Amino acid sequence: MPIVNLDKLKISLDKFNEVADGTYNIGQLKLSDDGKSVYRTNNHKTWKIFNNTKISPEESLAIKQAFCNAFSNEGLASDKIDFIKRELGIYGSKLEVLKAGDIKPLSASEVRKFIDLYAREINAKRSSAAKGTEAAKLLKTSDDIYRGVSKGEMQDRATTREKVNAATLDKIKTGADWSVNSLMDILEYPKNGETIDEETKGTALEFCLAVRQNPSVLTRANNSIELPDAFIKLKLQCDNKISADIGLGGGRVFTLDTGLTRSELLAQMRKVAGLPDDVEETGKEQKVGAKADVKKRNEKLLDELKALFELVQDSDAFNAQVSEIASNLKPRNGLKLTEEDRLIHAKLKWRDKNMDPIVTKLSMALTEARRFDDRNVKLVNDVREVCYGNKDVDAKKLLDDISDVLFKKPADPKKSAHAGKSADAGKNAEPLKNVDDAKLKNQIDDLGENLNINAILNGN
Repeated sequence: MPIVNLDKLKISLDKFNEVADGTYNIGQLKLSDDGKSVYRTNNHKTWKIFNNTKISPEESLAIKQAFCNAFSNEGLASDKIDFIKRELGIYGSKLEVLKAGDIKPLSASEVRKFIDLYAREINAKRSSAAKGTEAAKLLKTSDDIYRGVSKGEMQDRATTREKVNAATLDKIKTGADWSVNSLMDILEYPKNGETIDEETKGTALEFCLAVRQNPSVLTRANNSIELPDAFIKLKLQCDNKISADIGLGGGRVFTLDTGLTRSELLAQMRKVAGLPDDVEETGKEQKVGAKADVKKRNEKLLDELKALFELVQDSDAFNAQVSEIASNLKPRNGLKLTEEDRLIHAKLKWRDKNMDPIVTKLSMALTEARRFDDRNVKLVNDVREVCYGNKDVDAKKLLDDISDVLFKKPADPKKSAHAGKSADAGKNAEPLKNVDDAKLKNQIDDLGENLNINAILNGN
């Protein structure tokens, strides 16, 4: 299947017109496999059960944009094209349209409506351009296609069409692609106190790591960088803003303008990943990631991990910190907190402040040391388990294993991992591709990870 960039569709108005000349014009438009045309689908009048072809918001947006471009190529005035965009729900930037959501597929009846509206003007332009050298190819209108059909019959057809189309839309609704949503979450973060998922944090970490390893990336026009785990390719445009080509599967590529410069995007990625803004952007190339700096940074990280483990293992010191947080919690909307609630939320807030920043830095350091190795997930999860109070995880052995990775010491295949499970047990160890997340969550952590704290607390 060919690669089709949804941002560069070139479909003539005649091709759109061809798919909107049916008896009933039931259905929506879908892109052909080669991206050079459109066809009508979900167009069964009687066997409505077969009207179930899904059309993604990205494809719908691209087809609608191509439809408007087809009018533009015919010389239609920009204010009329803006009117069409507003009517189709795609007026504004793609980012704004996607954030608004509910992008419906372009229907054949909408194509018919707007071509009928502007056909006379466009046909006049075509006739003028031909100047008698050959007959101009004129757009057919409803008057041409349905000549002889009574108004009553046309109204009956419209009623049937609207009923079938409405039922179809309920069945074929689909959300934006994960990578598109993930990038929008990154660009909007923080939004209304919402948390961001670990996969999206991973995308931000992937970008920050790539910049750390190659500080000159995205510093020249058309220079690009791949984020393979997120199926995103970032590119520096001529206007000094970063655009993203997002792979949607099936050979489709969707382009989204971030609206941010390189330094702005890097700052936003760091914010999402929970990283300190420790590398200044001065316009000059920054020499980051030098071996001495990496060694020093990793030594500091290990010291922080060790101090964190010592704190959670000292019940008096840990409980004192939790109690102090609990005493400062304030109810929201007049909802009283029980003592148990206070302790639960205090522990969650303690994690947010003390554990999560270190875990984020550890995740990035492990990724930098051995890329996106599945065993890194095991080490990070076990750090969490130690902080949750799981005595089955050997904290000292865990620190040794992390140290071995960060400082690239060869693993001893005879040694067992920190909890009796091999996390880094030599060259031939099987990668932990199927970590039992449910088991990890249920072992010790009964502190209500999924609770909506903001609904109870006032943000203190």
